[in-house]
Amino acid sequence: MSIVIAIIIFGFIVIIHELGHFWTARRCGVLVEEFAVGMGPKLYSWTRGDTMYSIRLLPIGGYCRMLGENTEDDDPRAFNTKSIPKRAAVLFAGAAVNILFALVIFIGIVMFGGYTSLQVSNVLAGSPAAAAGFRDGDRIVSVDGRGVRIVEDLSFILMDYDGAKPLDIGLDRDGALIHKTLTAMKTQDGNYILGFNPMPKAGCFQTGIGSFQRAGFFECVYAGFCKFWAFIYMTVYGIARLVTLRLPMSDLSGFIGITSTIGAVYDTNINTGIAKHLPLAAIIANVSYSMVLLAGMLSAALGIFNLLPLPALDGGRLAFLLAEAVRGKAVKPEREGMVHLVGFVLLMVLAVFVAYNDVLKIFSRHG
Repeated sequence: MSIVIAIIIFGFIVIIHELGHFWTARRCGVLVEEFAVGMGPKLYSWTRGDTMYSIRLLPIGGYCRMLGENTEDDDPRAFNTKSIPKRAAVLFAGAAVNILFALVIFIGIVMFGGYTSLQVSNVLAGSPAAAAGFRDGDRIVSVDGRGVRIVEDLSFILMDYDGAKPLDIGLDRDGALIHKTLTAMKTQDGNYILGFNPMPKAGCFQTGIGSFQRAGFFECVYAGFCKFWAFIYMTVYGIARLVTLRLPMSDLSGFIGITSTIGAVYDTNINTGIAKHLPLAAIIANVSYSMVLLAGMLSAALGIFNLLPLPALDGGRLAFLLAEAVRGKAVKPEREGMVHLVGFVLLMVLAVFVAYNDVLKIFSRHG
């Protein structure tokens, strides 16, 4: 089941990526020769206008093939004849749609599932928060001068914390800003905590909320954006750590690793629902919630990854457009095509390495 779900999720986020290219290309007057759902041998196709639409054998994404995308063509509808801003818009649109889709998902997740605020609801006895004088009802607004809005912001800061220096915590107490200084406490699993329970808030459309306070519509929109931005920030931060060799390559995961994660999340939701004797509808809702959240995270990650200035990616093509704008003339298509080909081969080598690493991690968990 996890493989099927993974194919559906990956396929969908790749298709909406290509739809971004397709729609923008059409708006910019570029002829799209083919829009394909899937890859490999063609199963079925039809033509509408000057575009062929096809369904292909392998259910792994799709593509949008444009006239003059990789060659010089004199047709006024060719991609290579369009202005730099129009070509840049077409190239950027795929990633933009993925990122926009992720934002909608994160906001929807908060509206229907709630979020965890940074309002203090229970200070743990003997904790740094208790020693610093935290009170129930306080709301954390900054850490060392850095604004925080949701619990993910605080968690991200504590991920890089080493306990070497005290933290300056800004608190909103009854509308007044006060500052407390404390040193976070290290737990047995190696994580740092302040020592309080943050207050969960129910979404504006969430059902069965019990005694939880319900967030308003605009509060949910804002919290969803904050969760989205926190994930974007963490993704960029992770890529930066990988590029600077501060993150081991073994931490990378590809399709196999993500499929394994999807399977684990799926099984956990099913087993937890059965153990708690939840109705089938509730179990399905919990599974759907987790899968939709994963789809949003993967869509955002795909959008960011595609904007990296690497050959064969949209970001690499955008880098060539930038060079064209600076130089005043385009790089010859043959040379650019060769660079992208080499980049594609290197990406495939990386994909094989990541797949091998994913398999090793799966065997180590079950060994």
